[in-house]
Amino acid sequence: MKSALMTLLVTGCAFLSAAPEARAADAPAIATIVDGEAVLIRAAERLRVLEGVRLVPEDIVETGDRTFVRIEFGDRTVVDLGASTRAMLMTTHATVGGAGTPRLLYLLSGSVKITLAPRQEPPFTGFVSAMIDGDELSGTLVVLVDQRGAAVFSESGTQRIGERRGIQRVAEHSLKAGAFYAHAPGAKAAVSARPSAEFLERLPRAFRDTLPLRSAVFASRTVEAKPIDDFTYADVEPWLKAEPVLRREFARRWRSKARDPQFRAALLENQRAHPEWNWVLFPKD
Repeated sequence: MKSALMTLLVTGCAFLSAAPEARAADAPAIATIVDGEAVLIRAAERLRVLEGVRLVPEDIVETGDRTFVRIEFGDRTVVDLGASTRAMLMTTHATVGGAGTPRLLYLLSGSVKITLAPRQEPPFTGFVSAMIDGDELSGTLVVLVDQRGAAVFSESGTQRIGERRGIQRVAEHSLKAGAFYAHAPGAKAAVSARPSAEFLERLPRAFRDTLPLRSAVFASRTVEAKPIDDFTYADVEPWLKAEPVLRREFARRWRSKARDPQFRAALLENQRAHPEWNWVLFPKD
């Protein structure tokens, strides 16, 4: 079966080409805490994340190896990003000019803590990663995704976790408060009554703190992300080699990068990992 989140992932990707300038002012998600270095990739720009920066659908946020970032959404949901995390905000619909509400988090790698607000409109829908997704969320949960697999700890509330195979959800697990889900590549997923010691050791310290909401501090302030150097192939390689539904959209979003000699050379060298770039590299007349 195809989950609702998979439908949102596929349809949400359709808005990658919308002009970010037209929608930035309407964004309800704000980076309210930036402790360390964090990078924002918006369209084909690479920017520095600062406290107070509005985040819009299709923004990619990447944290450094000692960085903590908090994002507060319009419905008062809070998403904390741990160190060495790569995540993208997505939407579920398009509006005139490309404006939209970030409702969905794609976690490529790293750790996030999601604290759900009481259901309001527009709701935060859930999260997606290559191995698992999560919806029907309540309370607080922590998600960790890396080369060792995926893990979810239900700190409070309840969550529905789905195991993914392509765009299909092949299994579902309901987590109650205190439950722990772990899924290593090639192994069967397991749900236990408490998180493992290894998982707890890997959690960012900031995830243990209760911090007040800060979005009101920036409600009347306009904070612009600061431009930094252009991104190289290596900077976005994990995204370029992500799952197909994302790769197709990045080929459209970053097609201008194929004119850069070094970027183009890297694309050609890794062509088998992202064949979606063939139409960009070798356009037909």
